[in-house]
Amino acid sequence: MNNPAPISLDQLVQSFSKPPLGMPEPRSYGYAAPSYGPGVEEPQKTIEIRNPRGTNGAATVEFGAFYGLIADGGDIYLQGGTVTAGDNTIAWDAVKVVDGSTGPEGDPGDHLVLQCTGNGVVEDDVLMPGFNLTDLADAILDSGSIPENTLPTAASSTEKNAYISLGTFTSTGFAPARVGNIQIGFCPSSYNITRS
Repeated sequence: MNNPAPISLDQLVQSFSKPPLGMPEPRSYGYAAPSYGPGVEEPQKTIEIRNPRGTNGAATVEFGAFYGLIADGGDIYLQGGTVTAGDNTIAWDAVKVVDGSTGPEGDPGDHLVLQCTGNGVVEDDVLMPGFNLTDLADAILDSGSIPENTLPTAASSTEKNAYISLGTFTSTGFAPARVGNIQIGFCPSSYNITRS
């Protein structure tokens, strides 16, 4: 019986450190910066639009539902968006947050709150998951005074409200809270509010 000769550790390491025959040499690939169009190095964050509200002034928009601030003459508007709950989607128009003559529409620390009204789903006297949007309204509320959400119950499922802060006023302007269109879900114990 022939026993193979033992291989030393150095021989074993050398056999794995040599590239296999026929393999191409490693190549180096450079990185090219993305191109967004002729002469543009990065995506544009603002655009100029004309007559966004039927006025003669130009406006600058930073994109983002319920987040972008639209300058129209001396006034500033919070960009609108949509709210979806159940099978219903309601569009919300831009609202003025700063008046060019008098300043912010609210006092520093006040909230701009969106009231989302809808109905819960009840089947055979049992409250089910789901919430169908029926109306939107916005209001400026004092600092710290955002109302408690009202939840549907099996006995009282209609005209319930979810309250969402869209941002707060400062001494000189408005600070939006979060960006994105709003989706409202409901389980029998709470609302589930997401942004996209």
